[in-house]
Amino acid sequence: MIKVINFLLLFTLMSCSSSKIPTKKIEQKAEEIIFSPESATKPVSNNLVMTITPIDAKTIDKESFTAGFRDGNYKQEQIKAAYSNLFSKENDLTKVQKQERNAIKKAIDIVRELEKRSQIPSVVASEMEQRILVGNEVGQDGSEMASLFENSEEYPDILNPYKVDKKYLSVFKISFENIGTEVERLNLKEFQVISGEEQLYPLSNDYFESNWKNQQEKIRNVYRMNMPSELVIAPKEKVVKYISVPAINPNNKILKVNFIRESKVTNFIFNTDYKFIDKTYSLVGFEIRDADSYKYMNQYYYVVDNGKQCFSLEEPFIFISKTIEKPITIYGIGISQNQVIYFGKETVNFRSLSTNKVLIPFQRER
Repeated sequence: MIKVINFLLLFTLMSCSSSKIPTKKIEQKAEEIIFSPESATKPVSNNLVMTITPIDAKTIDKESFTAGFRDGNYKQEQIKAAYSNLFSKENDLTKVQKQERNAIKKAIDIVRELEKRSQIPSVVASEMEQRILVGNEVGQDGSEMASLFENSEEYPDILNPYKVDKKYLSVFKISFENIGTEVERLNLKEFQVISGEEQLYPLSNDYFESNWKNQQEKIRNVYRMNMPSELVIAPKEKVVKYISVPAINPNNKILKVNFIRESKVTNFIFNTDYKFIDKTYSLVGFEIRDADSYKYMNQYYYVVDNGKQCFSLEEPFIFISKTIEKPITIYGIGISQNQVIYFGKETVNFRSLSTNKVLIPFQRER
């Protein structure tokens, strides 16, 4: 029996006043689809054995996210564009604007130096550069990160190509094993998915390229994972690929994946059931401050890293559950009134804090 969860709603409520500690409640409503059996294995020809497993597309968050960072190109396209734009209007800037721009360039240079000295991870450097260059529109407040309010294996979905228009597709993991002595060739068009009276065909790489044309990392993950138009398998080789279709209707009790070659049809049949899940999480707000307020900073930039997710903060404020056991590291860059750049870092165990303030010690860099 395998469970596939489709999240339908993320609903937030916030209560805040000058005399109260800010709080948020996150309500998650989900539809959990259960498949039986978990997987099905059948020979589809004399030399080719196929195993099909319906999976929760959310589980691909981790694989797609870690694969994206292996490339070393994560967010670099956006950072390069923003950096280029920073220096494209030289003649239109006032003296004050030029000073602000030079301070930003100085801060970016410091971030890159810190990365080279291994004082900050590459992922933190990318987030920090993006936050400084693009602005607070790329920042968050923590309530978007499920791993900050429950001890889960949550990973960001930002590089998962199987999440389209904020909804996960229905995804099937297929293991192909060529047990013969000759090359085997398969075509994506040989597959179809039947749910009730709906007949669905797997989405091609062209579909994903059209949807993610401005997100190169997602397209790279498509090439890694998605079943191509033609798959070539050498003798004695085993290959894993994924196919996906628009989200299936959980009310249909029978799901079939058909492999059709010429006049032969091989059916992989699954029974489906579902139940609703309703979870509520209570979050508490924490203010992030410079431990030494006398530095008179004009601007602070903060990036949070919990080992699985890394994101920049819109404001020096984060919502998190005090039940989180693992410590979280907060990195900061400060720019003073006279354009001196400061760097700060603090690893915080939120469960042990006696107040709702996180103090970050900053040191002068340049």
